[in-house]
Amino acid sequence: PFVGGRMKDSEIGRLFVSIGGAMGASGLSPERALFDEELGALRNIGSRTIRAALRAVVASAEMDPRTAGKMMMDFSGYLRDLQKTDHEIRLQLSGISENMRNTATLFAPLIMGVTVGLFALLSRTFADVGEGVEMMQIWLFAAVVGVYLVLMVLVISHFCSRLLHGDDDVELRWRIGTSLATSWLVFSASVLVAYTGFS
Repeated sequence: PFVGGRMKDSEIGRLFVSIGGAMGASGLSPERALFDEELGALRNIGSRTIRAALRAVVASAEMDPRTAGKMMMDFSGYLRDLQKTDHEIRLQLSGISENMRNTATLFAPLIMGVTVGLFALLSRTFADVGEGVEMMQIWLFAAVVGVYLVLMVLVISHFCSRLLHGDDDVELRWRIGTSLATSWLVFSASVLVAYTGFS
């Protein structure tokens, strides 16, 4: 409670207050106060790093002070190295993610729009050649390409969001929304320009 009170404006501070409340009010052991499925302070926290760190704290509390202190110092160094590695990996993957996002929102919709325009040109050309040639309706072809575009944007946005931001649902929804809006704007504009140009 003391540590939680000093850090009350932070997530970890509120977690410590919750742990202290569980131990004080219910008389639970430190392990149950943290990890119990019904009463534990970590029951709604999915972070494996936090869970592992607090398990190490509980385990070290049962040892002598010197061993516990050394263990916690080693563990803090491990977490610091892990955080640094995680940052470097995210930095390297951000370039790949940005390329995939540009493909989904700019290049693919542009190419698909031109494809729809070319299909419209071919449809008119074959219609002028003879009556025996049957082709798909232009609007139906555009709808099929549009559905494919939506699915592609959803898959790439989901992959990139989970890759860089983990289970952040707000980031995922924002990325999907902006990517869908941008890709459909580019696709519609390219269809209009290609259709007009080829006409």
